[in-house]
Amino acid sequence: MKKLFVFAITIFMLLPMSVNAEKVYTKITGNEKIRPGENIVYTVILDRDLTKYEAEITYDRNVLNLVSVEEVKIDTAERSFNVEKSNPIKVSVDSSSPTLIIYTVVFNAKNNINVQKTEINVKILTAINGNESFNSDTAYFNMNFIEEDSLFVEEDNTDKDYITKTLNDVKNILKDYGNFIMYISLLLNVILIIVLITNIRRKRVDYDF
Repeated sequence: MKKLFVFAITIFMLLPMSVNAEKVYTKITGNEKIRPGENIVYTVILDRDLTKYEAEITYDRNVLNLVSVEEVKIDTAERSFNVEKSNPIKVSVDSSSPTLIIYTVVFNAKNNINVQKTEINVKILTAINGNESFNSDTAYFNMNFIEEDSLFVEEDNTDKDYITKTLNDVKNILKDYGNFIMYISLLLNVILIIVLITNIRRKRVDYDF
């Protein structure tokens, strides 16, 4: 429980929003600037532990292709993580004990599109911790398309910058609260995310699920 409590404090401190005991907040992190044809990874984080969670992910299917939705598990709670690739995408979690919910959503930006920006949103339908229910929340994330001449682009450091920023933020917050087991757990999950991002960027998809 101590481990879960520390992680809950960590995520809470990362969220730039007011605290409301009756509501669950969602934070979406990822690249705000994207290029046509590239794969982009967004991380969805909730600010409190839950035993039951249901949400819908909405996006413009004329602009983005869904690649995957993957759970990021940082504790040992027994739970199910299910994804229904419908329209909208539905994500559900059922846990035997309170657990922190984090997952990644990967999209591929379509080529030959005539738009300058788009957005994704995650709407909570159910948020329950034991016998306590919380009000719903909808998180929005805006992305802008950019065009760059490949002759002047030496290296794409987007993923490296995002990973470095995330690691630095977590390191600063856990400085006064972390312990050895927590750091090992966090390190393993970061390695998994890096491997996921590396593999995904090698793929190209032409369809939605």
